[in-house]
Amino acid sequence: MARPCRRRGRDPLEAHSDATLAALRALREQLCIGHPPPIDECIAANLVPAFVTMLGHPESKLQFEASWCLTNIASGTSKQCETVVGANGVPALVGLMSSPSLDVCEQVRRLHARARGACPCADACARACRTCTPTRSLSRRSTCVRVHRRRS
Repeated sequence: MARPCRRRGRDPLEAHSDATLAALRALREQLCIGHPPPIDECIAANLVPAFVTMLGHPESKLQFEASWCLTNIASGTSKQCETVVGANGVPALVGLMSSPSLDVCEQVRRLHARARGACPCADACARACRTCTPTRSLSRRSTCVRVHRRRS
């Protein structure tokens, strides 16, 4: 039986990052282009808490894909949006609003905007987390990003 190679100082999650990223991308693509998107299947498989956990991963690519998956789930019905809120998605997202990755910030802004308007539970949670100031700051920052991208 082969034993996994362990190097000193290497993050044990790092070895799984590539596989996790590929799986997240595949799920995100299904949530984006599936007709109908498999939102209920992701919820039933208990993936929403896993996506929320991945928001705290140090790798910005994983944060981006996980936030995109959550955006697609929160864009469903009010009940589906409440699943994201119930998994503590809003506080995790608030933490990413100051991410150095512009892609992560833009995706978090999209999710936050959809979640705040989708269900009263999300509105209450957003107010409780005092997200108004970070959201305004992020909106100004992402406007600058969009203008920069258009000029490039």
